[in-house]
Amino acid sequence: MEANSFTFLSKRRALWLVLIIVFASGSFLVASSSGELKPEVKKNIKEADLISLTQQLVRIRSDYDEGVVANHKEMAKFLGDYLKKLGMEVHVIEPEPNYPTVIGRLKGTSGTPKLGLLGHYNTVLLGDRSKWTVDPFGGEYREGRIYGLGAADQKMAIAASLLATKAIIDAGIKLKGDLVHLYIPGEGAQVHTLPYISKNQPELLKANWFLDTEGGSSILKIATGWTWVKVRVTGVTGHTGGVRGDGKPGRPVNAIYKLAKVLSEIEKLDNWMTYKKHSLFARSIYEGKPIVEVGKIEGGYKVNQVPDWADAQVDIRFLPGQSPDGVLTELRALFDRLKKEDPQLNVTVEPMTTQWVPMKYWEKLNDNDPLIKAIREVAPAYTGRVPEWSGGSGGGRPDIWETGALYVSFGISGGGGNAHAPNEFANPEAGVKRAYLYAELLLRMLQ
Repeated sequence: MEANSFTFLSKRRALWLVLIIVFASGSFLVASSSGELKPEVKKNIKEADLISLTQQLVRIRSDYDEGVVANHKEMAKFLGDYLKKLGMEVHVIEPEPNYPTVIGRLKGTSGTPKLGLLGHYNTVLLGDRSKWTVDPFGGEYREGRIYGLGAADQKMAIAASLLATKAIIDAGIKLKGDLVHLYIPGEGAQVHTLPYISKNQPELLKANWFLDTEGGSSILKIATGWTWVKVRVTGVTGHTGGVRGDGKPGRPVNAIYKLAKVLSEIEKLDNWMTYKKHSLFARSIYEGKPIVEVGKIEGGYKVNQVPDWADAQVDIRFLPGQSPDGVLTELRALFDRLKKEDPQLNVTVEPMTTQWVPMKYWEKLNDNDPLIKAIREVAPAYTGRVPEWSGGSGGGRPDIWETGALYVSFGISGGGGNAHAPNEFANPEAGVKRAYLYAELLLRMLQ
């Protein structure tokens, strides 16, 4: 009897120890009944198929930079054809040349509720190809990784969403609600297409929710948004070592030197920007501060000709409480101060593109929403924990919110690495989990 009492007490102490550790960690590991994906669906999601489809997407060049290149048409055709083969009603909308959006709808037996899967199909520019050790458009698979530009951001996630849908259809399962696939040219290019569609053809986007397949393993509660601005400095040209080219006395005014000083001041954001830290952004590598990064610089004509112009493209990511207009006003106030300090400085700033969702929309997301509940029930089998709320510096797709749908961003972390950098890669094992997750969510919400 003493031995039995000792065993009982030891087990009880062990249980309390486990509970203390779990609660202290802030993440609740769950032995959930989720993950019970129907066998007839699960068997149709194969890693080999995920690898193959991701490779096909990587091999279709879809790089983009505003005013430089927009390789979008071939990818849009591939996605549209794929959705048609699934039996979807497909629309490819191209409000501006080279910026197509692909919308597929699988109508349910009752048409309600309606759930959309959202992804951006394009990539950033390649950059320095010499830094790649593989063909950036080859989709090479080796040592458990798929390499290529856009593999992680976000062509494998698109492949997972397509395979999840195909697996359900191939299993002969009829959905009650509508399933929508929406593929846009992202990376800043959505401004050329989504605003037009949401305003002029909103019926094509009709849904209760859009689940952004770019999401990580926490549920996005607030996306603070961003604005891209062009900072231009003008100077006075002339021969190196010569006089000003405008006939006035003195040396030429080098616009690149002036721009360098301006950018140095922009980096000191606490000296010109007003913001409040937010708990959802406290763990950021930027210590909860807004993000300001110079992404591109141009200027001048020739090495022995003093430049009379220089441009910088700046990416500004906000915190809650900030707005594009507010930040632009503060930036112009900074430039006015710098001009007073340096009469030779001539600097202006103009917005390039902006993606920002007002807080009134984010307040609609809550713990009682059916999709949020379903995610928290289904996800632990694939992520090992119940997803918590998180904050992000992305844009949150304002035009999706304006259609009346709730925008939700969630997925699987660990899907790859080196996004926007040489040797970008995707992890097929995580991609398969993502496909399982999407399939189970679709069945939970639409069956």
